[in-house]
Amino acid sequence: MLLSTSDTIEVLGLDYQTDYFISLRAICGAGDSSVWTDTLFFTTPLPECNAPANLDAEEGSTSADLSWTGDDNHSYYWLYYRPTAVSSFADTLEVYQTYYTLENLEPNTAYVWTLRAICDDTWISEPAVMEFTTEDVANEAGALAGLKVGAQNRRIAIWNESGIWIDRVDVLSVGGMLLYSTEVMASDHVLLPELNQGGLVLVRIVSGQDMATYKVVLVR
Repeated sequence: MLLSTSDTIEVLGLDYQTDYFISLRAICGAGDSSVWTDTLFFTTPLPECNAPANLDAEEGSTSADLSWTGDDNHSYYWLYYRPTAVSSFADTLEVYQTYYTLENLEPNTAYVWTLRAICDDTWISEPAVMEFTTEDVANEAGALAGLKVGAQNRRIAIWNESGIWIDRVDVLSVGGMLLYSTEVMASDHVLLPELNQGGLVLVRIVSGQDMATYKVVLVR
């Protein structure tokens, strides 16, 4: 029984999705009270567990940086992903931040990822879904068409199966600023050191009078 001296009262500590009933009577004085009102029945609702919002993906050739917006009710998230050509998802990933990096993906492949929020460690939101396509390993053109360029996290790899002579490799920002340069002077595969750079960069390969530029995404 609850007592109130006003015409409103807040009842705390109720359970979710539970049936309750309530009845009221007025206390006019000691031993003087009204009859009970008719009984009011109600059911407490489930808590709000909104789906994650603002899903985003920044693709590399073999990885993708995923991010989204959560809210205060979210305890953690269930993340699923798969190539769009595959019917079933891989194992469920439990994520406790609002970002995640998928690795070991196939280049130039379309993927779909699904995200659900878990609220109060109990309730599950509706799914939020997004698709993305990984970058190709690189563009091939001209006399340097035998080269393939890709990224392994923050390291740029040049696959030189054709044994093309490479004089120099430059890494530039999209705006043209030189970020890194090294003389190779060999016809081998090349693996550059880890760069303190994320996102899209340009890899310029110089071979004698020939030059080719490749777009590569570095994972932050």
